[in-house]
Amino acid sequence: MGEASAVDLFDGWRATFEPAGQWLSVRLHPPGGTGQYKLAELLWDEVRRRGATQVLVEMDDVAFLASAVMGELVRLHKRLAVAGGRMRLCGLREHPREALHVARLDEVIPTYATRGEALA
Repeated sequence: MGEASAVDLFDGWRATFEPAGQWLSVRLHPPGGTGQYKLAELLWDEVRRRGATQVLVEMDDVAFLASAVMGELVRLHKRLAVAGGRMRLCGLREHPREALHVARLDEVIPTYATRGEALA
């Protein structure tokens, strides 16, 4: 899969892609604004281009998780599952962790405290 690289997604959103064993680690870097409605589509395009089927989404830089972003994460999770892949989340701050729990999405998408735990 290669070395780590950053990609500008849209509206200030960036992602850093880095191979992590059999997984592709994707660290999200949100903008100051609210544009998030193409996140799954653009991440999916990059994941497919890199040939990954197992994706770890690192959320350390995401302080607030809007419902639209949760929807985009679910959409990416479904696309990976249909393609025979898996997705995990790690590095969730307090608000994103609580938001996923309230929406019961933590029962659908596996979440881990750290990258190391997610890759173990």
